[in-house]
Amino acid sequence: MSDRIAPTTRRAGSDLPLFLGLAAVVGFFVVSGLVSYWNTRTLIQGVRQVTHTHEVLTALDDVLSLMKDAETGQRGFVITGDESYLAPYTSALARVDERLDRVEYLTSDNATQQTRIADLRRHVAVKRTELAAVIVARREKGLDAARTMVGSNRGKEAMDAIRSQVAVMEQGERELRAERLQAMDDAYRVATGSGVLSAVLGALLSGAVAYLVQRTIATRRREETLQQGQVGLSAVLTGEQRLEALGEGVLKFLATFLDAHAGAFYTRDGTRFRRTATYGVPAVGGAPDEFEPGDGLLGQAAKDGRTFLVRDVPAGYLAVSSALGRGAPRHLVVAPFKSDGVVNSVLELGFVHPVDDAALELLDRVSESAAMAVRSANYRAHLQRLLE
Repeated sequence: MSDRIAPTTRRAGSDLPLFLGLAAVVGFFVVSGLVSYWNTRTLIQGVRQVTHTHEVLTALDDVLSLMKDAETGQRGFVITGDESYLAPYTSALARVDERLDRVEYLTSDNATQQTRIADLRRHVAVKRTELAAVIVARREKGLDAARTMVGSNRGKEAMDAIRSQVAVMEQGERELRAERLQAMDDAYRVATGSGVLSAVLGALLSGAVAYLVQRTIATRRREETLQQGQVGLSAVLTGEQRLEALGEGVLKFLATFLDAHAGAFYTRDGTRFRRTATYGVPAVGGAPDEFEPGDGLLGQAAKDGRTFLVRDVPAGYLAVSSALGRGAPRHLVVAPFKSDGVVNSVLELGFVHPVDDAALELLDRVSESAAMAVRSANYRAHLQRLLE
């Protein structure tokens, strides 16, 4: 026969793991919120910057378009001599400075573009001078003089310089827009990845905290149950009782409280242990009347002072009987009760169902108080015999 022995469990620990778990969840969601805020801010800033780039490009297109309108009006006047053809010229020149100021304002944070806008203003000024000179020549000297000035290509060179400068500035803005769009894509991917990761980790952490909460609740309930058992047994141990009555009370309470189906209680009598009480055990052949330390599992528990848990009890152990029949429990607990390191009583309980750790811990907790009660009962019995 092989006995499997289980040690008694330790007392309930502190709530530190639960607090750490809650702190981890709170910290995780704080960090996730900060990451989400950062990604969202990056996306919003990227949208604003891309919109800003479109405004710069639109303003540059307006400058070029206005200069084209001015040139078109000038040519119409040169060809026809009709002052009404100068309306686009006059309107364009009235607005071009405002557009140039707008471009300069929008690119105020870009030193390179600020240098380029200065060059663009210079090219626009050259073109305006050329346009005005041709118009004056047409008014004062006639068509041939104006045509000669137009044919000198000064106006074309000035307009080409404007187009080239606008193209350079637009290319710079497009490169900035590409960089900003890439940054937005990166932020979007980070936001998506962090969102998924946050969801997964959040679920895992929430599950872990739920487990810790459940374990803490179970630990507290177990502790409350153990305390109830200790308080209940203390009530059984109070008062001056004879040894037999004390044994009956202890055995009955523990068997009932732990849902045991059979049991026996032995107390030390000299060098031997004598059976003092039984619970659910047949009168004949149910439990031995006495044993010595080291004799069998009961004797070994008394000798070593430790609790034994035997699972899947084989035939021949403590019996359980009722009006319907007789059988053996499937699990067995043998617990010595000791005070000041001396074992003076042994409790044996039989269970049909598996024994949990809480039952073993309760037996470990009440060991000293029960042993002290047995010792007191033995003292009173010895004193009574001396008095008699």
